[in-house]
Amino acid sequence: MLLRGPVHDLGALRRLPAAATLALVACSAPAPTDAPGCDALPDGPLTATLLQRGYVGSEDLAFDGDGGLALRRGDRLLLVDAALAEREITSLSGQVFGTRFLEGGALVVARPDAGEVARISPDGAVEPLVRGLVAPNAVHVDARGDVWISDFGGDAIYRLRDGALEEIVAGPAADSANGLVYDERRAALFYADYLGGALRRVDMEGELPGAPALVAEIDGNPDGITLDACGHLYVIDNGDGELYRVRLDADGDALGEPELLVEFHACVTNGQLGAGAGFDPQALYVIGVEGDLYAVPLGVGAPAS
Repeated sequence: MLLRGPVHDLGALRRLPAAATLALVACSAPAPTDAPGCDALPDGPLTATLLQRGYVGSEDLAFDGDGGLALRRGDRLLLVDAALAEREITSLSGQVFGTRFLEGGALVVARPDAGEVARISPDGAVEPLVRGLVAPNAVHVDARGDVWISDFGGDAIYRLRDGALEEIVAGPAADSANGLVYDERRAALFYADYLGGALRRVDMEGELPGAPALVAEIDGNPDGITLDACGHLYVIDNGDGELYRVRLDADGDALGEPELLVEFHACVTNGQLGAGAGFDPQALYVIGVEGDLYAVPLGVGAPAS
């Protein structure tokens, strides 16, 4: 059972069963691949630049959009600027995985040891947001402010919307759910199946979530994922220390096999496109728990918010 947390009244857990047939909503937005420069993305191999070492314990990273990058050094949660100057946000013992900013500067972090997702205010105060999870791994905050959560080992993916926790995917399809990202233009959730080596999509246009659909597979363990302005996925292979790009069509189906872009020869877990003063908006910043921070030029930025 998921328990109420003191920050949000979660109410009853709403289980949203997968729908075999969806009432699709017509979309007038341009196809994701219509963004400028999408027909000239650089092919791999790409060069990863090592920016800094020492962020040991950083399983994830997050940009606040105001020139700050959230990273970890031991138990210290840091805000780092583009010149690598640091300010401590707070201290958190135990594992800290998924990390994303909310509007207003608060952080949402997954704490698998504690079985919770916590909210960290700009002044460093920590309070539970969702309790009773098995091993929360990734979090994602969408444009609406909804918080998406993968519960690795809990066989579930959840969405926290307006104080209510909704079960989006449950059972074997989510038994090793890891990185996730919500695609605003396609109205679809993409997530990594870590042990299955797969990327899956859940269409969210109807009243009920669609059944998870296979998008692509890699020979490894997909961890963190993110989208670019062209609508393509970037996937960190934690098992082999590699970065892949999966080109997608307007429906979110793969246009071919995943492209190997970088071999890091190091432990990497997550990547995010740069945002905020001093950071390159067309570079993917990549981190891993061993603490090495990299930048990879992609030739394209993040989707417009």
